[in-house]
Amino acid sequence: METIRATDYLAGDKLYRDVTAYARLGDHRTASEIDLKTSAWIADQLEIAGLRTRFLPFSLRQFHLKECFLTLNGKTIESFLFVSWHRLFFSDNRTLQAGAS
Repeated sequence: METIRATDYLAGDKLYRDVTAYARLGDHRTASEIDLKTSAWIADQLEIAGLRTRFLPFSLRQFHLKECFLTLNGKTIESFLFVSWHRLFFSDNRTLQAGAS
């Protein structure tokens, strides 16, 4: 049986291949169809490396945006909705800060 060193997976060409494959899967939104495909792809990669994986179900509150655009003075541009997610979950409107616990 061939032994594969962990550093083989960290070689630049291998990392680039993985990043490219990940990006080709599409827009990675939690619990979306593409997210599920991404999870399966990562599990496959880990199993190829000899690791065991399993999926654990979880529940979450969310929505999936299907279309978003901005029209100003008759000109329409494709947009992305920015939501202050913490305001959906914290009634006291506290601010989330990077690194805060």
